[in-house]
Amino acid sequence: MTAGMGTGPPLGAPGVYHVPPGAERTEPRPVALDAAGFAGVAPRGPVDEPLAVGSWPEYLARFGLGPGLLPLAVSAFFAQGGRRAYVLRVGPPPSTEAHTLLGQGAYDTGAHWIPLCATGNGRALPVRWQARDEGAWANGLTVTLTAVPGRRFAVESTAPSPRTLAAASGADADRLVLPPAGVRAPAGSLLHVRTARGHGGIRWIEATSDIEVPNGVRRLAWTLDAPLPEAARSLVLVHASVTVDDHAPEGPTVESFDVGLSPRHPRWLATAVADGSLLIAPDPAWAEDAAAGDLRIALTDPLPSPVGSRVERHGEDRYGDIGEEDLLGRPLSEPPDDDDPAGEREYRGVERLAQVADLGLLTVPDLAWNGVVPARETEEPPDPPPEGFAPCVPLPRPALLRTAGADAAYLDARVPDELATLRARQQRVVQLADAAQRFIALTDVPQGLSAQAAANWRSGFDSGYAAAYHPWLGLLPPSPGLPPTARLSPPSAFAAGIIAAREIAAGLPAGPANELAAGAVTIADRISAAEHDLLHPLGINVFLPERDGFRLTAARTLSHDPAYRQLTVRRLMTMLRLTLDRESQWVVFEPHTVALRAVLVLHVEDLLRGQFRAGAFSGATEAESFFVRADADLNPPESLALGRIVLEVGVAPSSPLEFLVLRLTRGDDSLDIQEAARG
Repeated sequence: MTAGMGTGPPLGAPGVYHVPPGAERTEPRPVALDAAGFAGVAPRGPVDEPLAVGSWPEYLARFGLGPGLLPLAVSAFFAQGGRRAYVLRVGPPPSTEAHTLLGQGAYDTGAHWIPLCATGNGRALPVRWQARDEGAWANGLTVTLTAVPGRRFAVESTAPSPRTLAAASGADADRLVLPPAGVRAPAGSLLHVRTARGHGGIRWIEATSDIEVPNGVRRLAWTLDAPLPEAARSLVLVHASVTVDDHAPEGPTVESFDVGLSPRHPRWLATAVADGSLLIAPDPAWAEDAAAGDLRIALTDPLPSPVGSRVERHGEDRYGDIGEEDLLGRPLSEPPDDDDPAGEREYRGVERLAQVADLGLLTVPDLAWNGVVPARETEEPPDPPPEGFAPCVPLPRPALLRTAGADAAYLDARVPDELATLRARQQRVVQLADAAQRFIALTDVPQGLSAQAAANWRSGFDSGYAAAYHPWLGLLPPSPGLPPTARLSPPSAFAAGIIAAREIAAGLPAGPANELAAGAVTIADRISAAEHDLLHPLGINVFLPERDGFRLTAARTLSHDPAYRQLTVRRLMTMLRLTLDRESQWVVFEPHTVALRAVLVLHVEDLLRGQFRAGAFSGATEAESFFVRADADLNPPESLALGRIVLEVGVAPSSPLEFLVLRLTRGDDSLDIQEAARG
């Protein structure tokens, strides 16, 4: 233990020092459950690959703005104070044809396109780039290649003789150049030759070596691809850069890379861009062949001005092809049971997102996505009967009208069949949460349902790993430049941010309720007191309008078990289980002794003691709040023979205060009001 740590005296000379017992034991660190997962429709970003996102600008640069509800949900999460999110873009199986393809080149004075090529050995491969992610977002991409003259130096006229150089380097002396001290360049670099008349061609550095010249001096030598012309007076070391710009209307992303123009260069153009760019990747048709054949980028003499790009194949948005299996990982017709114990199946959609190890919350804002479909046709009622006459049968009710475009892409909960489909999808997500027993699935009461219909909808769920929120909240566009029109956003996204922010600020015992929804400007339905009285006991968490905004009034799960009715209790128990699992791994393969069990008990008690101080338990003392046992009764000899150690942990979680009951007592000439708290 080092000095200044507060656990012992300062250390002096080297030697063996005694450390007091227990000085190295620290309180176990609880597992954090504030990371939220979002799965939905986006115009860009990798499909079926969860990406960690730490802010709204980071999300915008990676996934952009599209027709789905995903950007609204993520922006609502960060607006509440959430800090960690995993975002997964859902989509149909990958298709290369859906990626934008760009060619590098330039137009001549006759407006003819001249492609830039990688050349050598009688071959010429046009340089092409492919958008990193599929979609029409990349149709405005531009890629610019620029050759920039660098340091210029004279060709040495007093160099050692060719015979001396050849003997020292083992290379053809007429292809050797000795650069001045301090000028260094790797193999694959480009040199521009200058003569008395100006341009004298280009040369490539094929190899570098450290040779010994007369007088025992060692010098850096470059081996060129061809001898210098006799008229060469100076050399210019040429640098190259690639600039990529997506020209996104919500805020452009610009990338720049210093590159080499030969595969021999350590920052070969194709490799450097492939490793660093989030926007483009080299088209495999040229990149692999160019590297294998050592083909260099063809540059003219004099060096060309910046070389631009043009779109050779437009990317395609395939929103209409996103199906149920893309959202859920498999269609509803297939059972969600774990039929892949070896983990060999390729997970997609929400199933893939559920594999993230530190996920604590999960919401799917575009779960009702049904593909971009035309607007439904309304059924016109027949002409009304003449005045004074009543119809013999009731007039047919017109079908619901849905607006074409993005709104038409969602299931309509007012249509019974579509409501049944949506609820089945939500149940599948809840089943994933039940199977993982690690995160909470945050669901939304579907739009357009009355309070009684919402109560009927809720009857299809019974899980302590799920919570429901109602009603939907209006959010202004999260990016400047868009029309300032509020759009309804899933309330679960606001709840996810509130839950995460409360955990970060006050820990798990602080219930994620009684908070205003930051950024919400309107609400889909104003819930009356009677409707709230109906929904709250059912475990539906309601946002209610107040003077300052819309307040989340509860933090309940969808469990019918009273022990796990409160979200804080469920999350606390999950945290304890995950933390004990992580913090107890060191016990494996340790000798099973009474001393080991005692240390393990102390280790667990440290964790529970910290939670007791944070107010996680209902007892007034530690003894009333938790116990930890690993005695001989739990670990008899037959259990020891199996290499097993049994630890029993009991806790008494505290529940959030939900009601204040006022007791009115009327006397002969007075009225007494007493306040009594009730959970």
